[in-house]
Amino acid sequence: MAETTSWIINAEKENLLKFWNMNANDKRPKAPNMMAEKSEPAMSDVIAMENIDSGTNKNAVTTKKVGNRYTSPRSTVDDKSGTTLKNETAADQIYEAIKVGYRLFDGAIDYGNDQEIGKGIKRAIDEGLVKREELTVVSKLWNSYHAPENVVKAINKVLSDLQLDYVDVFYIHFPIAQKFVPIEEKYPPGFYCGKNGWEFEDVPLAVTWAAMEKLVEKGKTKSIGISNFNGALIQDLLRGCKIKPQFLQIEHHPYLVQPRLIKYAQDNDIAVVAYSSFGPQSFIELDVPQAKGAVSLFQHDLIKSIASKHKVSAGKVLLRWATQRGLVVIPKSNKKERLIENFNINDFDLTSKEIEEISKLDKHLRFNDPWTWGAEIPIFI
Repeated sequence: MAETTSWIINAEKENLLKFWNMNANDKRPKAPNMMAEKSEPAMSDVIAMENIDSGTNKNAVTTKKVGNRYTSPRSTVDDKSGTTLKNETAADQIYEAIKVGYRLFDGAIDYGNDQEIGKGIKRAIDEGLVKREELTVVSKLWNSYHAPENVVKAINKVLSDLQLDYVDVFYIHFPIAQKFVPIEEKYPPGFYCGKNGWEFEDVPLAVTWAAMEKLVEKGKTKSIGISNFNGALIQDLLRGCKIKPQFLQIEHHPYLVQPRLIKYAQDNDIAVVAYSSFGPQSFIELDVPQAKGAVSLFQHDLIKSIASKHKVSAGKVLLRWATQRGLVVIPKSNKKERLIENFNINDFDLTSKEIEEISKLDKHLRFNDPWTWGAEIPIFI
């Protein structure tokens, strides 16, 4: 899967993230203030991204404040699952995405095409289309590299492949440590642990997080985040961390709403990023059994009805449902016309009743769970 799974492309016309000081009474070290020299637009306390009149640039957007630390958009684009960003075309697609106006690229070690992505970014920078500081590049630590010394090896490999000096956000991909696999043996390793099959590694999350914090201190990443964590793990992490996670990335769609987890994260000033916003669609293409038995959200009567009322696509309804509830979304697409459509999801609003009706579709149905694929890894049990 790692060889064909794509990089996620996330969009924002301006710069995606600006990091702000933590609460005044929070004595923990502050993450670096990216782009502090930029002037600050008027902001509210919710995630938002609005289209603004910018002369001939109809895609220009502004961002609004999340809590008191940074700004983040509510619309981005995900190419990770299903329709893949293949290695042979990745560099060109990233380059073209930058030409369209995309400025954030959310990837991971596990996607296996950092070198190609780096080529696309370098080409755009070399041709003067964009400056490095105008891009937000995101990556994720894979399960095989949770030991402190391997965290360093992993980030160095990522930076080398991307041809960058730093990434802007570095996540822990899954809250699970598996046996280390040397980079020269297999990279990315996926769930491969060697000839003896699956093996765990005794590395507590607190130890891995401390190593992540050191990456911030050394300037290898501007910020750190967590992915696929539950509330108890977040609470435990917050008890002992020096630098709070700034982002939580989770599977989120009308079949898996997770309102309590979202509220807990947001109450702790952690921005929530939703992946797989279209539910089973991407996972059907990856032969995930649970997805094959689920009704496509694009074909669901409720979603179709709301889309028809607002004269927009079903996909835009699903994205707007999330963003109006304060989430950042990363929907998938590698088609230029779809990238542009997803870029402009802010031209309509759902009613509170429509948001409530969509939320009631919740089935607690998770598609991104290795256990259901035959790998008994206790991430979500």
